[in-house]
Amino acid sequence: ERAGPELLEACRAQASSLPFGTVLVTAAGCQLKARHVLHTTVPRHPDSRDPRPMPPERAADFAVDSVEAEKMLRQSLSGALGCAASLGAETLCCPAIGCGCGGYPAEAAARIALEVLAPPDLPRDCRDAGETSESRQQPDEKSLSYIEVRFWDHGVLAAWMREASCGRGLVECEETEVQEQLWSGQSLATWSARKQQAEEASCVLL
Repeated sequence: ERAGPELLEACRAQASSLPFGTVLVTAAGCQLKARHVLHTTVPRHPDSRDPRPMPPERAADFAVDSVEAEKMLRQSLSGALGCAASLGAETLCCPAIGCGCGGYPAEAAARIALEVLAPPDLPRDCRDAGETSESRQQPDEKSLSYIEVRFWDHGVLAAWMREASCGRGLVECEETEVQEQLWSGQSLATWSARKQQAEEASCVLL
């Protein structure tokens, strides 16, 4: 809704439908404080399916089994990261994909997402992340400096936090610790404010 009808029109201009596990890229427009929007879709998890018979067109929204559902979720997340890197993006914000109407068990969705978004070679604390952000300036670097996942449900957030602390070596830190790290040689707050100003200056209101 915040993006306005133009975003939907931009999607339809490129494709009439989006196959599961694929990613579509559109411009964000003037309503959003971003350069691009990455669109992806995953099948509904079979565990959330009503056991009663349903029309074929509705049944097609569900994965055949949990293996296929998890494969498509992993493919969507990996595809989004790849698209963001190819666009030269430094940051990525996304929802907990699959944890809404997709009906994925929160624990399974968290495990898969963290395997993709936080692989074993990722820096393991806020200080390392800040230092690594400086190396992201190398032209051939394909990793993102900052990834933010947003949650609409406390239960889903709790499942992600449990998974993050389950032998992955991830360390919980306060928001201020993240804010104080250097991003392109600036604090995150300063970097974000300047980036927003630049976006607003380049966005012509019609």
